[in-house]
Amino acid sequence: MSPSSTSSSEPVPPARRGVLRAVGVCLVLLLAFELVVARREAVWTVRPRSSGAVLDVIEARVLSHAPSPCVVVFGSSRLRDAIAPMVVERELGLSRGDVLNLGVTAGTPFDAQHLFHRNRDILSGATVALVGVEDWYVNGAIPPSARERRFATLGQRLETDGHVLPLLAGWAWHTYGAHDVIWHWMRARGRRGADVGVLEDGRLDWRLRSDGHNDPPRVDAERLLGGYQFTQHRMRRALALVESLRRADIDVSVVQIPLHPEYTRLVAEEHEEVGTDFERELRPIVSASNLSPLIWADDSAALGLRANHFRDYGHMTEDGAAVLSARIAHELGSVRCQGD
Repeated sequence: MSPSSTSSSEPVPPARRGVLRAVGVCLVLLLAFELVVARREAVWTVRPRSSGAVLDVIEARVLSHAPSPCVVVFGSSRLRDAIAPMVVERELGLSRGDVLNLGVTAGTPFDAQHLFHRNRDILSGATVALVGVEDWYVNGAIPPSARERRFATLGQRLETDGHVLPLLAGWAWHTYGAHDVIWHWMRARGRRGADVGVLEDGRLDWRLRSDGHNDPPRVDAERLLGGYQFTQHRMRRALALVESLRRADIDVSVVQIPLHPEYTRLVAEEHEEVGTDFERELRPIVSASNLSPLIWADDSAALGLRANHFRDYGHMTEDGAAVLSARIAHELGSVRCQGD
């Protein structure tokens, strides 16, 4: 009898059987956790005041109460803080609810695309859309948001420069993609977190009253632009969003609201490559829109804004929002809503 046939008939050692059994049990437990916990929408929405749940909050608290908007604002928290719907409505002679501010914390064109396509029946009736852009959109060192990990399609994950593998892993194995929100869900023991209200002027009441002023511009510049790695995917999505809006017969203006003068100086002196890449990638987006762009990153003083109108590198205080909202209404001139 050959040695090979002898060895093949030998029983598996008990220690090895124990290891295989333990591995099998672990795999079964992981699969059960994946199916019972990780794929539940509740893990994303248990904390309304969170990055993963903010789009649900916008749909429930803002979109559901404004079935026929006339002007829609897409963008980051800078646009959310800077554009007060009631001020724009008053200046343009519009009715309450005609202006929707859909800006979200760390918002990117992915969020705007998702909101527009999921709520097309409501938003396609708008006349004007303001699409916000940020210089940090070209920095590939900034990882995908919780919304991308939650909502991105397979195709969208494949086009995300530099982050394809973790996004693909999260698409196939939700436990990996939602690990941080699962942790918060488990800590909350399934209890729903504090709800998010809406300010009197129509914006989400996202900032806690204890927030106060944030970090100085230098800290924010390093956080947003440090470790710079050029990427195009966010700007490509901004272009696709503008094209989708135009196909829906919505007039589009591309907006970059003012930045704190100190942040502007730091970008020019220490992050020049970012500014150059951003301006180059911005040109086709502006060309695809049909209204004059509102690019005011360097023009805070010309708009009558002072340093105390900023919370940090670029978020407006309430007084700053009043000034900027009135100016945006002035630039729009007049807006004729559908049905008027």
